[in-house]
Amino acid sequence: MQLPNYRLLDQVSLALERGNKSVLTKVQNNRIHGLGPLIETSILCRVHPAIGSLFPLCETRQVADALLAGQAQPLRVICGSNGLEQWGILRFRDATVQEMTNPLHSFQLETQKALHFRKKVSNGKARICGAIREMVDNIYDHSGAPNTGVVAFLGSSDSFEVSVGDAGIGILASLRSNPTFAFLQDAGTAMSLALKDGNSRYGPAQDRGYGFGTLFRALNTLDAQLRFRSGDYALEITGRNPHISQKAHLQGFIVSLKLAL
Repeated sequence: MQLPNYRLLDQVSLALERGNKSVLTKVQNNRIHGLGPLIETSILCRVHPAIGSLFPLCETRQVADALLAGQAQPLRVICGSNGLEQWGILRFRDATVQEMTNPLHSFQLETQKALHFRKKVSNGKARICGAIREMVDNIYDHSGAPNTGVVAFLGSSDSFEVSVGDAGIGILASLRSNPTFAFLQDAGTAMSLALKDGNSRYGPAQDRGYGFGTLFRALNTLDAQLRFRSGDYALEITGRNPHISQKAHLQGFIVSLKLAL
């Protein structure tokens, strides 16, 4: 499984944060591959418009074009196929939870078409689609800016990717809005805490905060890579091995998943 090219994106975003825009000319022979990096790039564009010049370098041109044009699109699933890959994008825009119901249902149906699971993991389809719904609900419940939300998938014969993100308040501010979590000082610690069942801005006693547990259980027997990105940290999980590292600042929260099928 070819892993998403986050390293290039991380290097560029850090250089832009430090004011070194010339770094864009140094990556012209590279390629951003992977849906997660594309979603992160689209959100970083809000703060660093210059990073948008990386879109022409990506391998999935149609997806990049749809992301760039997304603000002008009506509330519907934008889908495409080039014969080798199937993809779909749904932007939240100013839609309410109720207005998102039908488009999200259509998105989930398209997602299932792109999931070419073997029989032994066929139950994973419903679990992953359920986890996607949990992530979408999280944007309405926790981001403070659901109009910035986007969810997308990219599927091929040997892999499947899905990414859900927003440019909202981020995981640290969300958790700290509850006095129980006022002790948190950085987004890395906040993400580690939020991945444990029962932790959300509603507090441990409210029977909320189980979305990530749903996702982990769905992936338990699959070859998967996960990346959680918020503030100036990223938490990545390959297999059962978590790794957390500091990055350039990213407004909001993004969850990206890639599976080998």
